[in-house]
Amino acid sequence: MARPKLIKNTYRSTYRGKISIEDAQKHQQFIDDMKKDASFYYLDHIESSMIPHSMLHKIIQKLKTKQNDSLSLPEKNYLIRQNLNALHNFIEGKISFNQYKKEANNHARKEYLKNQETDKIQQEQFKKEVIERQIQQEKLTQEKKDKKRIEAEKRKIIELDDLKKIQELKTDLVTEKALLVKNKTHQNDVHTFENKLLALCQEYFLDMSKSELAITNRSQDILKKYREKLNLSKFEKAYINEYILRSLNSFLPEFQKKIISKVEAERLAEEKIFQETLKKEAIEKQKRFESDPIYIAKQKLKSLLKKYDIDEYLLNKLPKELSEILNKLDNQIRLSEVEAVWLNTADKQFFTSKVRHTFHRLEANYYLQEYKKNTKNIWNAINASSHLRKCQASFESEELLEKIEYKQLKDKNLLSAFFTTFGGVRRDLHKYKVAIEHALKAHHITPENYRPCTLLGAIYMETHQYTLGHEWYEKASKRGATDQSINADLKSILSKMDKVKRNEMIDHLLKLDPQTYSWLKSLKK
Repeated sequence: MARPKLIKNTYRSTYRGKISIEDAQKHQQFIDDMKKDASFYYLDHIESSMIPHSMLHKIIQKLKTKQNDSLSLPEKNYLIRQNLNALHNFIEGKISFNQYKKEANNHARKEYLKNQETDKIQQEQFKKEVIERQIQQEKLTQEKKDKKRIEAEKRKIIELDDLKKIQELKTDLVTEKALLVKNKTHQNDVHTFENKLLALCQEYFLDMSKSELAITNRSQDILKKYREKLNLSKFEKAYINEYILRSLNSFLPEFQKKIISKVEAERLAEEKIFQETLKKEAIEKQKRFESDPIYIAKQKLKSLLKKYDIDEYLLNKLPKELSEILNKLDNQIRLSEVEAVWLNTADKQFFTSKVRHTFHRLEANYYLQEYKKNTKNIWNAINASSHLRKCQASFESEELLEKIEYKQLKDKNLLSAFFTTFGGVRRDLHKYKVAIEHALKAHHITPENYRPCTLLGAIYMETHQYTLGHEWYEKASKRGATDQSINADLKSILSKMDKVKRNEMIDHLLKLDPQTYSWLKSLKK
């Protein structure tokens, strides 16, 4: 048996790729009807009242069909969160429709508009902060690029200049043009230089104690006369000078190499000093950059994103709320009610498994502390258990609930919630037999509550009793469970099965109710 559909007038075109006049008229009629319904209940100032399949639109449709009693707990909580207290009181039967109309006109609309204005101011402030951060970041990035470019250009100029100087020096030494005197040199100076050079060369090249050059037999007699300071003939003097010049010529190449090596060593030393200076400047700049509060905050946020498995590419698109929430979670601080609602309705890419685990662990710790303060308040223990289940701490939850003397509980709703929660814990631990017993007790205590029914449906599905699971989910649907929550249960159960069992479950449910479970076809592998 298919679950009843609440929205019956949803517009759908019968054409693909084109719309007829009749289709357009039907669509306009559908929109007009939504506006009339929203206006009738004084909700037309709320945008979601005219969005098909939104939570508020579904509530309006139930009111329209006089199904006030069929509103689920999430739907009622939604009204409270949206400050639609008058509508909530009307649905609960606390006020008449005429009283609701007065309150809706005088209070709800004003309150909503006030909240809208506050939200608008906050959004504008957030946008302004984002723009300022982006401008600051772009400025820092550009400064860094400019600095690198300037330093690279300086290094390139210095390197080119040094290479040019070395090449010129090498060329000059090879071509014997190094350090040429451009000014006119006097003849007397040239003679003086020649005499001094010859004297120096004679001292070095003709003194065997200082020279390592080989002396030939031919020159032995002449050199002997030179050492004994005897008179030399012109030929012998010329011979001595020629010998000196040849010796000098053989000495110069090695001397040139030494000079070039010395110049290159000095250049490398200067380059090393220059590079060390640049490195020190870069380190100092990096220190200044890292001490900037904006940079520190950004790096901390990056670290939090990595820790909680949120993609870093979303860094510049993060809502302001998420940054504050992550800081609180990381510091083990419980979220406010507004933050908790935002997180549970946020995009999946922000509400990752690690974020979810930390959030539920903090909530569980809070309710555990509250329960320790007053062990008579069993609701705190039940709330703690619910959160413990969601952070993979079902064993801890079982130990907590086992200590409660449930036989002393008189409140039916409390007792039903206790058995439903305890049944869920036992289901997590694969203690299916006792889990079913707890769920049946809860159902017997509050037969109109859908939660024990959904628990039984989930247990039977997990134990491959698909027909029983289907029947209990049908009972849950009749008692107010939403299609969304039931389908989420089924998706979770299927995700834990292997391929064979998953396909088996899907095939079985499609045979039981092809229409209700048609969406399962896309999950079959």
